Amino acid sequence: MGRIITPESADPVTVMARLFDTHADVIFSYAERRVGATTAHEVVGDVFLIALDRLSTFDPTLGTERGWLYGIANNVLRHHWRSES
Repeated sequence: MGRIITPESADPVTVMARLFDTHADVIFSYAERRVGATTAHEVVGDVFLIALDRLSTFDPTLGTERGWLYGIANNVLRHHWRSES
């Protein structure tokens, strides 16, 4: 599978739609195993909002798009757990 985020990716909405279609299910499963389905939906929403905000910071030399999204999800979950305790 080719990269979705490329230097030629001019339209962030289209890029995010493709990222969501490609990766939302695995990010949801990752979050659901950690916090349950209801909160996982919120986590996925937060992950993709943050990804949209930081789209220009994605560096393909540091890893894959999926790995980048997992990193964002991990930070969102960490923030969730901190706010719970």
